[in-house]
Amino acid sequence: MAHYNRSIIGLCGPSGSGKGFIYKELKKAGYNIEKVVSYTSRIERPGDVRGEDYTFISEEKFRQLIEEGAFIEYEEYAGNLYGTPLNEIETIWNNGDIPLLDIDYKGMNSIRKKFKDICTILSFAIFPCPLNTSLDEMVNILQSRLVVRDTDTPQSIEKRLTRSREEVNILMKDDNFIKIENVFNSFSLNGLPSSVVAILENAPMLKLTLK
Repeated sequence: MAHYNRSIIGLCGPSGSGKGFIYKELKKAGYNIEKVVSYTSRIERPGDVRGEDYTFISEEKFRQLIEEGAFIEYEEYAGNLYGTPLNEIETIWNNGDIPLLDIDYKGMNSIRKKFKDICTILSFAIFPCPLNTSLDEMVNILQSRLVVRDTDTPQSIEKRLTRSREEVNILMKDDNFIKIENVFNSFSLNGLPSSVVAILENAPMLKLTLK
């Protein structure tokens, strides 16, 4: 069976941190990456695009797919289920591109454990402000971005901020993640480590045959 020498990119960070911005910048630069569209049981919001933001399914269907082993990882967040589909990652690989995941740190750690022996994994921690910003101030900045985005209820924003505080605290300390700070003010592709650029520039990669 033919496969490509494989890589996975994970963008981790709280809601409003700039993960979508980083993805757009990488695409604009011409890198052969493709976003993996996660599945979710949550209700569509105004502005959501089916097949781009998420694949929206019922909770019943989601749990059926869990039983079928369709997800690399999944979790429940704010009362809704979210999962990363294995078949989409395989499709992107077979097209010679690099799958890019918008994922939380728990999901990324799960993927790292499952795929560390068969592909290169790049994990980025995204922060909307400098790393020396206090946790309280960073959460306030995230809150402002979520309010301006206007896609969540006040209750949902409160839940996201509680989760954000935990996530920022963990990502700051975890050396498995390449940290990108102050995304909206100072991010530059020129600032990426040379090892990361080498991986991005080598996709599509050499085709291998696995037995």
